[in-house]
Amino acid sequence: MDKRPGLITPSQLTPLMPSLEKNLAPLRDKAAELIAAAANIPKGALPHLLAELTPRLRAMNSYYSNKIEGQHTTPLLIDRALHQDYSPRPQEATKQRLALAHIEAEISGEANLDLLAGAERFAQATFQHVHAMIYGRLTADDRTQQMVDPSGKLIGKIHVIEPGVLRTGDVGVGRHIPPPHENVAGFLAALDQHYRHSLRGEMGLIAVIAAHHRFAWVHPFADGNGRTVRLHTHLCLHALGLTQGIWSPMRGLARRQEDYYAMLAGADQSRRGDLDGRGNLTESGLCAWINFALDICLDQIAFMTGRLQLSNFKERMEMFIAAQSQRAAYRDLGMEVMKPMLYAMAIGPISRADFKAMTGLAERTAERALAATLKLGLLGSPSPRGTLHVQLSPETLSGLFPQLWPELDAEVAAASG
Repeated sequence: MDKRPGLITPSQLTPLMPSLEKNLAPLRDKAAELIAAAANIPKGALPHLLAELTPRLRAMNSYYSNKIEGQHTTPLLIDRALHQDYSPRPQEATKQRLALAHIEAEISGEANLDLLAGAERFAQATFQHVHAMIYGRLTADDRTQQMVDPSGKLIGKIHVIEPGVLRTGDVGVGRHIPPPHENVAGFLAALDQHYRHSLRGEMGLIAVIAAHHRFAWVHPFADGNGRTVRLHTHLCLHALGLTQGIWSPMRGLARRQEDYYAMLAGADQSRRGDLDGRGNLTESGLCAWINFALDICLDQIAFMTGRLQLSNFKERMEMFIAAQSQRAAYRDLGMEVMKPMLYAMAIGPISRADFKAMTGLAERTAERALAATLKLGLLGSPSPRGTLHVQLSPETLSGLFPQLWPELDAEVAAASG
């Protein structure tokens, strides 16, 4: 075990925030840009569509966070798991349950933001709580890590991930050697003590992103650190009022995974001379990581802003309906369903009689158009004669929000082809 003195004092973790004004000023400006962009996401025109979209985005967040760890299932298998339909293959079913655990943890975290909205945001207990929210939803079998080679032969130690429990052994993460396990609590206390003074505005946002790296550097848990810190970051952004259930950095981090890891590794490095801040670690590396993560967030906001602009959305919806109407299964689907569909997305549930009346079609033709809309998955209903509400099946999510989840697009295209 490495016993170098620098590894057993929290000063090894400094700087926790950029200390030089020349480094901090551009990051504050970019953080302000992000806060303004998040406030301008168009969310008022189609609130019932957004209410249906948010659960789908949680599934996507789960997929991408697990993909970063190399333990992801497929988008359609996640959808099946949401309906309690699991793969007969044990390893695939475990991945499905891991996906559900992440989804449920995100729901729980967003519904109970007490720890993340105030001074306890960066406390050790908060990180332990987030870790436990994920892994506490899994059985011991699903939390058992077995290292195997490509042939399936066991090649490493078997261990069970204990929800919320700090590691009791020493670890190495690539070239980085995190602090010895007996010093983890002290490092987390130093992290908390520093960041609890930056909870709002631009500095609050910068602190959340800086803490993402510093937590990963400490590596407090035997396993699950990546999932934990990504969910913690997402929930902090939600607590700051920035995500509004519409975007998350997880998609962007997964799409630029090599850069994500490279930026984290760059911030692991020691200070590069007297012009690189005043701490033990490189300040320029920390700033590069913060800048990168802010850019990831801005990119995700810009993507969703474009997708939710009403004029853009209506055009995509028209194109989707036109394309589907060319298929034999949906030949009764026409542009006449646009008006009642937009009503349901903007105003709320609609009766079957009102839906048919709003199409302007003759009774029987309108009935067939409604049946096609239900079959396609654009609408749902609690009963054969019940009111109609907006619904997003995997197929309609892919059609109405193309490139949001490219892996889902590919699966849907393959299934319909």
